Amino acid sequence: MKVEILSQGDEVLNGEVPDTNAAWLSAQLHEEGVELLRHTVVGDDLTSLSRALSEISKRADVCLCTGGLGPTCDDLTAEAVSHTFGAPLKIDAQALSDIKAWFHRSGRIMPEVNRKQALLPVGSIRIDNHWGTAPGFHFNANNCQFFFMPGVPKEMKAMFKTAVWPLLAPKLPEPSYNRIVFYTVGVGESMLQQQLKTLPFLEDIRLGFKTSGPENQVKIQLPIGLNLEPIVKKVSSAIGGHAIYSVTINGEGPKSLTEVIRTQLKTDQNSLFVMEGPGQGTLSLKCSSLPGFIGAHINHNAADTIQREASQNSDSFEESLKDYANRVRQEQSADYALIQQGEASKESPNQFLVHSIVSGPKGCFTETRSIRTTDRDRIREHSATLTLDFFRRVLAREP
Repeated sequence: MKVEILSQGDEVLNGEVPDTNAAWLSAQLHEEGVELLRHTVVGDDLTSLSRALSEISKRADVCLCTGGLGPTCDDLTAEAVSHTFGAPLKIDAQALSDIKAWFHRSGRIMPEVNRKQALLPVGSIRIDNHWGTAPGFHFNANNCQFFFMPGVPKEMKAMFKTAVWPLLAPKLPEPSYNRIVFYTVGVGESMLQQQLKTLPFLEDIRLGFKTSGPENQVKIQLPIGLNLEPIVKKVSSAIGGHAIYSVTINGEGPKSLTEVIRTQLKTDQNSLFVMEGPGQGTLSLKCSSLPGFIGAHINHNAADTIQREASQNSDSFEESLKDYANRVRQEQSADYALIQQGEASKESPNQFLVHSIVSGPKGCFTETRSIRTTDRDRIREHSATLTLDFFRRVLAREP
């Protein structure tokens, strides 16, 4: 089935507003195994919009459209559908009643201009909007099913989930392929591809990558009917199991480090306190949604203090890190203390060292990783992710 997305609005076309609606819809469809043919963005111009609708109707089976359903003169979607496909606009009595009720609940009188939002093409099916004033509608033209939704992201997402997807899902064919995604930390995109080159069976399988800072995804698409278990094992072995924090099959499974750790902590009912330095709050924010999170503190200078204590007491830096983590855990009465400290590398001016320490019921564990950057934003994000992944491995008994 050929599926497209059409976004309308000068602000989207001109780059004033990112097209988050198309990105979100694409992600939803991808998770369901639906392949998209293309995205189209058109400004607030009746001729251009009419041309786009006509072209899409001749090449696509389904088109999800966002924007242009408002009450002002630049909202042209319904008019464009009417003009393109010869469907006169007519007031939908229920839509008008719903719009008036929305204003009444808001304690306001409906402006006359909002009547425009109740004008729907004859032959369309109204899609109620319980989150705003603009109703959506479903319209068929040239064997293409159009679903028109508001441009306001909150309204669009709610309408898609509750009304559009239930209409669309039964019409979609069964997926012709399986999707496996390996979620990794600390291995670069080019290195991942290099490691996977040793697997000859991947030559006939669609392989893709997605990178986001220290995290990378390896995406494999393969025909229905193949035995997935040995493929997952071979790919995991080639990448290195310690670097993989999750594997999803056809969208099933955790897709973030916090999801994985949330499951681990929920099972054990443990409390967590975070002390961080280079993350500057990024690590704490990532951990704040975890069960058992009892608080956090940012201490930029702890690494220097620990270095001095180590030299004064003739201890190793690692042992001093562990002592510090154990003290924090005891002071906070926590089951786990997750500590992150960092310092510029003395050996290389372009490297930053991230020290991650976990003090917990099974003991205290440390790890030091290097980041090849001096950019503060990258240091914050990379150090938080690396420390969080180390915590995940400690919880999985893989320090």
